Amino acid sequence: MYARGRLATIFFFMLTGFMLLICIVTWISALSWFNRPFAGFLVYKDTFVSASGQRDWPGPHAGIKFRERILAVDSQPITEGADLVNTLRKKSVGSEATYRVESQGQIREVVVPVALFDISDFLNVFLVPFLVGFILYIMGFIVYFLKPNTPTSWTFLVLCFTLGTMILAGLENQTSYFLVPFFYTINTLYAFNFLHLFLIFPERKRILEKFPALEYLIYVPAVILIVAFQVYFTIFQDIFSGGAWSWFPTYKELGSINRICTLLCVVGMIALIVHTRFKASTIQAKQRARVIFWGVLISFGPPVIIMTLVFFIKINFPWNLLSFFVVFFPASIAYSIVKHNLFDADTIIKRTVGYIVVTTVVIGAYVCVSLILNMFLGHYELSQSKIFPILFTLGVILVFNPLRDRIQAIVDRLFYRLEYNYQEVVQKISETMRSLLKLDEIGTSIMDTALGALFIDSGCVMLMNRQTR
Repeated sequence: MYARGRLATIFFFMLTGFMLLICIVTWISALSWFNRPFAGFLVYKDTFVSASGQRDWPGPHAGIKFRERILAVDSQPITEGADLVNTLRKKSVGSEATYRVESQGQIREVVVPVALFDISDFLNVFLVPFLVGFILYIMGFIVYFLKPNTPTSWTFLVLCFTLGTMILAGLENQTSYFLVPFFYTINTLYAFNFLHLFLIFPERKRILEKFPALEYLIYVPAVILIVAFQVYFTIFQDIFSGGAWSWFPTYKELGSINRICTLLCVVGMIALIVHTRFKASTIQAKQRARVIFWGVLISFGPPVIIMTLVFFIKINFPWNLLSFFVVFFPASIAYSIVKHNLFDADTIIKRTVGYIVVTTVVIGAYVCVSLILNMFLGHYELSQSKIFPILFTLGVILVFNPLRDRIQAIVDRLFYRLEYNYQEVVQKISETMRSLLKLDEIGTSIMDTALGALFIDSGCVMLMNRQTR
């Protein structure tokens, strides 16, 4: 048991380290593109055009389309995405670049002006997906801390890691290409993580009692796809040059298989949730399934529809906008934590969540006030002196301590369910019974006093019938 707990701890810190490393790498990659010239469109490592980006970029306006392959720029052959990035970095913004583009066996030349990756691109293409992915990371940690070392919390943590990384590191996969092998491992796993989660939650499915190995056998197709993607990105140049590996599936074919697996996993996941909603053995499981069903439907229904339209009707859609829908998934889980006690979170954990809320509010207020004061006082000599930070810190403490105490009291009432003075409650009820004459008014007043003190939603007063006893 001790060895198992130690392995779980090691795995948890490894996963945390991966998350931090991915965040650092993606930020460095994004900052290296900020205010730098680029092609006006993005490509994957194998030089296929990506769907990510903004509609006003020069590439889409010039006719560069998703899944077309860039063969050369200004007569210089392009073998990897990094070649295109490095070539465009040497050109000035506004100058023209001529691309040789392959699409459905046809080759054409397209002239596209070099664009600047400005603040708007940074915010929309990188920061928005990054924040969504980071929220998923945080959600995974919160649920894990709510109930550590349970199959459900572990599966959910890994799910948040895979889904969050796929969203968070999307731009890096099309710009710097450091995380490409890891990204396509994650991109293949996340759908199977969903299926796994709902095989064991809100309650463990009966089929796992007959076939326990099924819980992990569902990952076999994912492992095969992961190996295929790793091989592809190692030998894709040989594939397109007609070498010995020309028989190997291309990215387009592997991507289609991966999307089919994702669609099947989503369908299976929804089927499991619906089954739990109507066939669960407990009311609590049914309530959980109902909340999560709507969260999953809102989060992943529109992206599945959009992906289907993109690949079958050939419409163009920026993939980075799909990350907005994923926000509904952690929102539905957060609602379930509060409303339906998701994953059996106990009072101690709710206190932890409460402290996180308080800390976030205080830090946010601190930052806002600091910025405002800096704007108004920054140009005065006082603000440049060494004593100013000390005075400023003391002032902040004086201002925020009462605010913090007030917020803490509210959080305590919501999550701690404050201890009450029973003598005071009894005294109030006694005064009510003495001052009121009607039985209905007495009952209503007693219930209001008791429910408010105990912080419960409903209750009842039972009156004995003197005739029937």
